[in-house]
Amino acid sequence: MKQQIKKALKPAKSYITRKYMEKVLKSEKEFKINAEASRIKYLFQSNEKSDKLLVIFSGFPLKGKPPVYNYVLTFRNLNCNKLFILDDFGNDPRGTYYLGTNENWFLVDELTNLISDIQNKTGIKNDNVTLTGSSKGGFAALYYAFKNNYGNVIAGEPQIMVGDYLSATQHLGVFNNIMGEHSQEKRDKLNNALLEVIEQKKNFPNKIQILCGKNNDYYLNAHIKYLTTFLDKKSIPYNLKLGDFNEHSQIGKHYPKLVYNHYNN
Repeated sequence: MKQQIKKALKPAKSYITRKYMEKVLKSEKEFKINAEASRIKYLFQSNEKSDKLLVIFSGFPLKGKPPVYNYVLTFRNLNCNKLFILDDFGNDPRGTYYLGTNENWFLVDELTNLISDIQNKTGIKNDNVTLTGSSKGGFAALYYAFKNNYGNVIAGEPQIMVGDYLSATQHLGVFNNIMGEHSQEKRDKLNNALLEVIEQKKNFPNKIQILCGKNNDYYLNAHIKYLTTFLDKKSIPYNLKLGDFNEHSQIGKHYPKLVYNHYNN
């Protein structure tokens, strides 16, 4: 009976979601950047009663679909400032992992400038900035949180060994977006991108939360363990939560709870 009700309500839910996003996208802005005379598209949802900022990075869009902002509807009830950043660079619509194109990682500085611009306008300090995302967005959240020493990071099943992940045939378009072409040397560089950032830093986010399905052996063994082993080696505290789900496709259902708990505690 419950399944029948859910099926009956699905068209109505889809319609409400579409109309909500159409309204939200009218407030989309562009942050001009020097690299390639381009811009970064973003949504900023202000909350003057809050001194906290949540920065949300997107995962891969559906195959053949344009890049989208993730979790806009999911996080609509969070009482904080929210910055959603789009990754629509390169020739593959799945983006560049928020790094840049052709081994020119121009977004590293430009995205930092965008976040700093929002902080300057709102007066929000680094300690009150939380970076978050799942999958590709989880990697980006971790990368920028460590790069710029923001206060908190919440990542849902992030890819850590990005070079290995993108070397799969179905993802080579994204690899070539970021690195220009595929080689073992460039694969190693992508694999080490996050770990090298951590290695270079002396200060770290105050709170690091990572979520992974408890029986998702691929993400646990091929990605997460490389990060946690590295963090353990450097005595950097973190919280790895093993969720009651197994498939990566379920991360969007479970990971937002960590974000809500972060702001409700």
